[in-house]
Amino acid sequence: MKYVKKSPYVDAYDSYEVTWYNIDKYERRVSVNVTHVYHTRNGFPVVKILKLPIEDREVTIVDPDWNENSIPPKPANFSLTNPSTWGDLRFDEIPTVLDKRYLYATRIIESFSRADTGLDEIILSTLIDTGKIPGGNGWTIVED
Repeated sequence: MKYVKKSPYVDAYDSYEVTWYNIDKYERRVSVNVTHVYHTRNGFPVVKILKLPIEDREVTIVDPDWNENSIPPKPANFSLTNPSTWGDLRFDEIPTVLDKRYLYATRIIESFSRADTGLDEIILSTLIDTGKIPGGNGWTIVED
């Protein structure tokens, strides 16, 4: 699996390719080596090995399953940005959960545990989502 884009300088492709990864289930961390090949204005290829860690970001959100039957119950017309709607609740009593969109390493670890194929594609997509490699602008993931 490669992430490629037509080089603006030569009739070739610039690319990113996962060449190695290590999954640490306990620390919730994925260490990745990516080979980045690009071409200079003079047409010379440059090859770099990038060491890119992937970790979960702990972003909390109000529990989407929180309702009036929960303990503590959700006040009617609750708005996180308007404390006057919180009733007798303090901020630290509002039920929160980790936002799954930011559990980058967990997503990879769960795919690995299910023996999903295409783990390289999931890793590349995660590197794009986290901004560690560029997204859009003609880049596309392709089979080798």
